[in-house]
Amino acid sequence: MMAIRKSCPGCGLALPEGGGSYRCFVSKRVYSAEELARPWDCPFYIPPRSGLGEQLSPEQLYLLKKDEFERKK
Repeated sequence: MMAIRKSCPGCGLALPEGGGSYRCFVSKRVYSAEELARPWDCPFYIPPRSGLGEQLSPEQLYLLKKDEFERKK
């Protein structure tokens, strides 16, 4: 079974910038397609989720991830 890479494509905090690049909602950094071709796992990765039939916004997903980090302390 192949492991799922936890990087921008597929992350609810990633905002597509075009040309295969993504802007991270958390770091505000743009990751190019070349950077994303390298294997890595982002600590902020969170899959898109929906609540009450609507897709959660990046702001809402960030709060969920932040809460997850706080619970691990």
